[in-house]
Amino acid sequence: MTIQKTAHGYFRITLEMQSVPRRELGKQYMEAVLIAEPEFPALVDNLLREQFAVLQRAGATPDFPMAVARAAVLGPRLAGEYQEEIEGMLDALAALPGHATPSAASNAATLGDGRLSRDEFWVWQLFADVVRPTQCSASAAFGASSATGKTILGRNLDWDALPSNDASRLHAVTILNNGPDSVCLFNFLGSLIPVSGFNASRLFLGSLDAETGAPYPTDLGSMFSYLFELRSGLEHSRTLEDLAAQVQSKPYPFNHLVFAADEKQAIVLEEFIGSPGRGVRTTTSLLRDGVAWDIPDTLATVNDFRLPHAKAPIDDADALRWDSFRHLYASRLARGPLHLDDLKRIAGYSGTDGTTLGSGALYRSDGFPSIQSIVLRMDTLETWVAFTPAGKGPIPIDPVYVQVFEASPF
Repeated sequence: MTIQKTAHGYFRITLEMQSVPRRELGKQYMEAVLIAEPEFPALVDNLLREQFAVLQRAGATPDFPMAVARAAVLGPRLAGEYQEEIEGMLDALAALPGHATPSAASNAATLGDGRLSRDEFWVWQLFADVVRPTQCSASAAFGASSATGKTILGRNLDWDALPSNDASRLHAVTILNNGPDSVCLFNFLGSLIPVSGFNASRLFLGSLDAETGAPYPTDLGSMFSYLFELRSGLEHSRTLEDLAAQVQSKPYPFNHLVFAADEKQAIVLEEFIGSPGRGVRTTTSLLRDGVAWDIPDTLATVNDFRLPHAKAPIDDADALRWDSFRHLYASRLARGPLHLDDLKRIAGYSGTDGTTLGSGALYRSDGFPSIQSIVLRMDTLETWVAFTPAGKGPIPIDPVYVQVFEASPF
């Protein structure tokens, strides 16, 4: 196991998944995390405090006790090996005075005390399943629109702008070495889920929020964590079709999107949970009334549903970013098939002011800044990422991409 803090502001992590039992693996991982970043507990504790304060000011749910209650139901429904990893991490945290204590943070008043209780840590692990703070976008060129003939993609992770910007001290690229089930996760320190990720079979996925206005389920007894199911899908799928089938086989609490790709194409899994159902959007799919995508061998997604059965309104930020994608792809393809640098310019498009509502920015420095922007060649797995820098200063308007992998890390 290795954890290295790079000069580019992210942690590069490698875990050997077959070396020890999963609980011991989780314990060793968290022990290494606490050496690499001794302030990890305080950073996550403060991030949660600020996130729930933002929700409270907006009059939005959940509050912290509600998130704890949700995590308490979803956690035991994770695959046993994932639960073991998390319990192992808690074992390591318990060696710190006042950390990993039972139910110590079920009251939101304890947020911000610099320590991580069991409740806080489980909310951190299941963040996207119990809280809804992210935006995101993604796109790809493939086939005749790609200079390589293979898929080249860009994917932006957008998150609420929080005062301390703690997430930017936790950027992580995590390789789980496990033979044919090996995966690479783009996520945050102390987390083993793929906010974005790819596997040794050259399959990529990234999750995106997509609201419909539907209430959060009152009964979670049959629900699953969608990000842990995405990890399972990456670990066990060898084809894009297998990945889509596995991801769309379970019920989840939140409606969401999954942008997925292989070397030949990209798709969007529109996870509209419940009626009228789910769908797979491709470059040739029929779209809902008033929505157009007429650029062959390309695909894009923002934070809404575009297939015909979707009825939720499209908000202005989504409409503006969709229009930016259409314009950027059409104008660049007029000069010829797209290269990796073209995808950097598309994913990194910041408009005139870095804001979506002001200038249709895809790479955002507004209230939902793009904290990780990934550009990737699926044939070689050459990977470039722009990570937001740590600190409380303004988020840079223009991304600075650094090469994370020259070729496959497996």
